[in-house]
Amino acid sequence: MSDFPNCVWVGPVFEPTGYADEGRGLLVALEALGVPVALRAKAALDPAFQDYLPAGVRDALDRQCARAIGSPYVMIQHYLADGFVPAPQAGYIVGRTMFESDSLPPSWVARCNAMDELWVPSEFNRETFRRAGVRVPMHLVPGGIDSSVYRPDVESLHVDGLRGTVFLSVFEWRMRKGWDVLLRAWAEAFSATDNVTLLLRTHAERIHATDNPTRAINDRIDGFLRDSCGRTRVDVAPIVILGDDLPVDAMPSLYRCADALVAPTRGEGWGRPFMEAMASGVPVIATRWGAHLEFMNDANSFLIESDGLVAADDPDAPVYAGQRWASPSVSDLVSKLRLVHADPELTRATGTRARRDMVELWPWSRAAEAMAERLREIATVVSRSTVSVVDEMTSNGVLPRLAACESLSIDVEVFGSTPPSAGVEPMLVAMADEFGEKLRVHGHAEHLLRPSYGLPSAKVWPRVERLSGVPYLTNDVTMTWLTRSDGTIPIAPLAGAWVVCTGDRVRRRVADSLVDALCEADAVWVPHHAAYEACVACGIAESRLWCIPFGTIADIVTPDAARFARPRDVSTLLLLPVLDESDIAPADLVLRVWQRLVTAESDVRLQLVVPSDATGTLDSWAESLQRRMRAGRLSPGMTAEVFVTACTDDLLPGLIRSADVVVAPGAIAMNVWQIALACGRPLIVPASVDATELLDGAGAWLVRNGANGMVSGLELGAALRDACDVQQRDVRAARARTRAESMPSWETIAGLISERIQSVRASRNARVMEHAS
Repeated sequence: MSDFPNCVWVGPVFEPTGYADEGRGLLVALEALGVPVALRAKAALDPAFQDYLPAGVRDALDRQCARAIGSPYVMIQHYLADGFVPAPQAGYIVGRTMFESDSLPPSWVARCNAMDELWVPSEFNRETFRRAGVRVPMHLVPGGIDSSVYRPDVESLHVDGLRGTVFLSVFEWRMRKGWDVLLRAWAEAFSATDNVTLLLRTHAERIHATDNPTRAINDRIDGFLRDSCGRTRVDVAPIVILGDDLPVDAMPSLYRCADALVAPTRGEGWGRPFMEAMASGVPVIATRWGAHLEFMNDANSFLIESDGLVAADDPDAPVYAGQRWASPSVSDLVSKLRLVHADPELTRATGTRARRDMVELWPWSRAAEAMAERLREIATVVSRSTVSVVDEMTSNGVLPRLAACESLSIDVEVFGSTPPSAGVEPMLVAMADEFGEKLRVHGHAEHLLRPSYGLPSAKVWPRVERLSGVPYLTNDVTMTWLTRSDGTIPIAPLAGAWVVCTGDRVRRRVADSLVDALCEADAVWVPHHAAYEACVACGIAESRLWCIPFGTIADIVTPDAARFARPRDVSTLLLLPVLDESDIAPADLVLRVWQRLVTAESDVRLQLVVPSDATGTLDSWAESLQRRMRAGRLSPGMTAEVFVTACTDDLLPGLIRSADVVVAPGAIAMNVWQIALACGRPLIVPASVDATELLDGAGAWLVRNGANGMVSGLELGAALRDACDVQQRDVRAARARTRAESMPSWETIAGLISERIQSVRASRNARVMEHAS
């Protein structure tokens, strides 16, 4: 018999993130030791990502994914601590996590204390967690590095523009990473004539979806040098940006093109890129504070002194509120940069020492041995009870309670690498009204829980528990809502009924990668008949299909939203909402078509509404558009205006009520469509499956796509011309009002959802009870 207990590992593995990378290293090392781990991984953000993994790694992970869950078992939850959730079906729960400040958010402390014990990678983590109020036992399980992947003999990546001593920095554009400290020090350390280069492998989450992320980063650097350093790019040594996606398997080559990695971080939970560089023989310049001091010292690194701890002030990361982190010294970083450049022999010697330490002291096997030792000790605790999980749940009354439907909790997981379409929100608002505190939201909750345009989510969501983890552990119902075209493959929860909501991921056909998951689900919820027929065609039983219709949001949209002042002497006012970055290209197309249709003497007006956004992307576009319009570069007689305003609940309904026609040429604009219908305004929209289902008979102009994937300019022009005809417009407006009146309310739909959930849950619990007997 094995010395180890049965283990279930829950967390990200098949994706290009730090937690997933560590998870792969730990899991493969555990498999080599013979620890019986059943992996229940979060699905890949990119299905092709697994192609980057070495065959041995893929084979080990595949065996763990296929391994059955023995009973009783130890559950290891490997995630950010705010994703930890109780799992009563597990015999023992271990939380593996880390953090980078001198404390923890209060909600994280509560979730950590819900575990039986924590595994943290460093003494730094153990001290900061204890100081924050974590009381459960904590054990050190270090990180590791695969020195056969990251090694000095890898061929260097070719990057245009490099010269002399190359300093590489790999980070996400966040204040914690100290990009401002780095740029300030770079401007002071070197001039344009010095034979050095700063190579930044960076991205900013909020702008990474733009057409040119490299240009966006360069704009930020130029602004900082100008406003904070009094310099321009020509005044400082070269700064080269790698802002586009870089394959994971190219990272070892990237490190080898540098002489040193520089990272004036304000805090690290571990420092994975530091280890990767050191294993590659590249020395690291990093702050003397944080968890990375577990493996970095003055012999194998260049450590930047800190000016002490300061408030962790980052408006884009409220998770650090009330905490402190390091203030890396700019002057000491300047000294370290100049030292590395001036003494290449010392730099190479430090890199050689770093490589030796990674090979000898920090293999993944060391971490696996620490986990194995703890699991042997935990096994003695778990083995005291030989009652199976099902028997235990039956004896303590859990299963009878579930079968009787005396209580209910629903986890809604917004699943994927992109936010869902706005059409998800009315459904969740209605469900929040129906289920209240029984509803918990996971995944892209930050996109759904912020105030929306026209939907009063701020009034509803405080009643809903917000979780950023994955809902594998609910005993009742998990609802997985898929996001559009991002390739994610959902996986079943460990317990409870599973409902998959296809959203706009399934239209006229089901992707081959989704078929198995949809067939495994207890129920599949589709938004329209085209998706229903596609699911039937791929073999999903009709008894498990729900076709939930679109509902009217007339009772959700702010009912008394004030109309906005309408321009004088305008017979037709068309409204074009530009609500996020994906709307910019379609809006530009509308403007190009519009300027060919109208003249300065026309009594029609196109009004663009642009909510002021935190990233500045929409603001910058709107400012540029206004400058071009004032300069007459669009059209001397352009009858259009740009309205930039703050986001409020009644913004969009008020603007739509003030207009005659709404133009929404983007791919997905469900909230705009529904608000327009509720206000009785006709629309000009792409002829998608969603639009056909929702707007059938509503008097909308459905514009087909052209060869480039955007709406056809010719058809768009015809629709805009028709919309300026008062008689045609009024006829279509009447149809829109009729269509809105015929749609069920979301309260009615929420009641239907409640009935379906209770039914599928009761069926699932009956099967579990039958198995238990």
